[in-house]
Amino acid sequence: MIMLASIYGNAQVEQGRYEERIGSRLSFDLKQLAGTHTVNELIVQGIVPFCPIVRKATDRYNLLRVQRNLYDDRGLAEYAHHIYEYYGIDLKPEFSDERRSALIDKSAKTEPIVHNADYDIRLVEDVAVVSLSGDQPTK
Repeated sequence: MIMLASIYGNAQVEQGRYEERIGSRLSFDLKQLAGTHTVNELIVQGIVPFCPIVRKATDRYNLLRVQRNLYDDRGLAEYAHHIYEYYGIDLKPEFSDERRSALIDKSAKTEPIVHNADYDIRLVEDVAVVSLSGDQPTK
């Protein structure tokens, strides 16, 4: 049990560091995008992927799969702006489910302005739509 607690603690630390790097890069990309385009709102969909160490640990220890940090702003609607502020992102989140869904549908038909292994950023009207690439591990 102590070994599992140690593995879980280390996985939490590594995942936090991984998410910090993704958040910092996303903040930088959004600031660059806002410098060249009009961006007034932000929609984040999807979840942050597991870092490589956590992916490996979840393959071996099923219990670690409960560690799932959701940054989809829909699940964090009332707290999303605090997360954005932490990373220096000064954009308001979209709270209307209907408008949010319509913008996500439109964004799926456009090419990403920014693409990397962790997320895509698309611009629809004056809304930056960030699609995080994480998924729940299967097994």
